[in-house]
Amino acid sequence: MQGVFSSAPPIPPFSSTDIVVDGKGVNFCNFVVNSTVPLKSHRDFIRDSYVPFVIQQIGLLGYRDNEIKFFVKGSASATGPTLGNDALSDGRAQAIGEVVKQYFDQQKGSSTFAKSMSVKIVPIPLGDQLGRAVLEGLKEKNPGLHLTSAEIEKIEYVCRGAYLSLDYTHIVNDDDTAYDCQQAFNVTLKTKKVPANHLEEVLDQADSKLGKVGSWVVGLGFSQLKKYLVKQFKETIKPMFEDFPEIAIVYETIDFVTPGDTFLCFRFKDHFGKVAQYQFTGTQNKKSLDIFDVFSTLISMLKWMTKIQEALEKADNLAGGLDKAKDVVEKLKKSTEYLKKGIEDLLKKDGLIRKYCGDSCADMLLGILQAGTSGPLIIEASDWFRVVFVTPSVYAVESFSSVARIETREFLGKARVDLQFLGAGPEGRLGWGAETIIHTDFTIQTGLLGWGVSKGNLQLMV
Repeated sequence: MQGVFSSAPPIPPFSSTDIVVDGKGVNFCNFVVNSTVPLKSHRDFIRDSYVPFVIQQIGLLGYRDNEIKFFVKGSASATGPTLGNDALSDGRAQAIGEVVKQYFDQQKGSSTFAKSMSVKIVPIPLGDQLGRAVLEGLKEKNPGLHLTSAEIEKIEYVCRGAYLSLDYTHIVNDDDTAYDCQQAFNVTLKTKKVPANHLEEVLDQADSKLGKVGSWVVGLGFSQLKKYLVKQFKETIKPMFEDFPEIAIVYETIDFVTPGDTFLCFRFKDHFGKVAQYQFTGTQNKKSLDIFDVFSTLISMLKWMTKIQEALEKADNLAGGLDKAKDVVEKLKKSTEYLKKGIEDLLKKDGLIRKYCGDSCADMLLGILQAGTSGPLIIEASDWFRVVFVTPSVYAVESFSSVARIETREFLGKARVDLQFLGAGPEGRLGWGAETIIHTDFTIQTGLLGWGVSKGNLQLMV
């Protein structure tokens, strides 16, 4: 059965009359002859060193196990009858186990992961096997050697003991090897200042970016909204700037928040909920966001017009006259409400953006709308889907940087992304040993259907 070990620094090896630490385990030795009562030195070491070390290992591994088992190997010296020594070795294993349980239960409350664990002691009585082996070795080297029971006990003080391993092992189950993957996009939002009198030029540029998809995007209403904006600018905003120069000075430029480079990403999550994000670097790793650019333009216009409206509403001493300002405010309210409704209609549940580009595409636009400032933006483009490994094991989610290949099929706002990657497990590269198939409502191709294969790398993002 596969297990996971912690990376806790080991207890340094040392040896005394009562305790021997060899790096792999601890031998609580030198029990009083024919006694199963642990020595004070045994109890102190278990309380101060052994139990804290085990709890540290549990915390480092981070598994919420319900039970911890301590396998205690008891032993006896080679004096007295074998049956009696079997009972002694069992009693010593039980006794050391009980001390471990006592101090573990006292100290586990300080650990998030150990506090819910119950302790089970598994005694492994070895009888006088070790003692007999030591005695036979001495006789083989010294033919005719005869030792009294007292002399044997003095030589075999280490055999009168109970041995505990220093390794805490979590037994791997199916949940431990479960990893999920999500597609995402890493977008950098940029702010571009444009003079207000260049508005029509900006809108024309946005319209031209639609390219060959313009035939169906026109049906989405952009052209209608563009014409409306140009008309409102000429008939309402431009004259208002002439009447109220103090407003024009503040709002003579428009802050257009637009998406810059957008990179395809994949996010991996382990069963602890820990997430690592990777950028896919390679062919076709960047996505064209012309359609986002267009709608970001509309969103930026909406915010700009809303700010002008709010500024006019708050002003109480305008040289152009308050009555005229109120008239402009009413016109702006109607304009912003019309523009806002136009955007919402395209992004709503039954809107054409969601219908043809998918929910995640519409959500990305809303994310840009809500962000409102420049900087990085992570857009989740799918739900979480299970990763399938050729060799299921426990891997660090930060260890998947490797060669990767994606195959994407898109149709009417639906996409199927097949990601294959190498990954770097504890034993090195996995080969094409990991794959996940992601179904998403996110598609930003320039047509209604598409298929493509891209080769590159998964690169951990920090």
